[in-house]
Amino acid sequence: MSDTNRSQCAAYGCPCAATASSGGANWYCTYHFGTEATNWARITLELKRLEWLLTVCRGIRAWYGTERWERVYRLIQKDIVLNQRSDLLFNPETDGNVTNWLRRLENFIDQSARGSLQPSLPVTPQQLAAHDPMQRVQFAAPQAA
Repeated sequence: MSDTNRSQCAAYGCPCAATASSGGANWYCTYHFGTEATNWARITLELKRLEWLLTVCRGIRAWYGTERWERVYRLIQKDIVLNQRSDLLFNPETDGNVTNWLRRLENFIDQSARGSLQPSLPVTPQQLAAHDPMQRVQFAAPQAA
């Protein structure tokens, strides 16, 4: 019997809900789905760093259009300012409406989680070593000892 929580993303430690599966038993959030497993830890760390913004997005989805929206909106504004991201506040001129604002916030999370993939390090091809094992080892030693 599996004790996996199917509502949570299968990537270890991910704070997001599972939304997609590739046909197997594991379900993943939109940020982990379709990515290489070698990137999962980095994505999860970024999502944990932005967990406050994930909560803001959940709040917008849950409360927009309800009688509590004005109160929740004020709390969301405070949260964004406290996290020193005033650039993410609702801007009626650029966002136009709350739906576009939510899309901008979710795009920001997506770019932060997926877009900041570490560049791969260039691998210098090794020269074929001679038969002498000492020639295979290279040490950075000073010229004069």
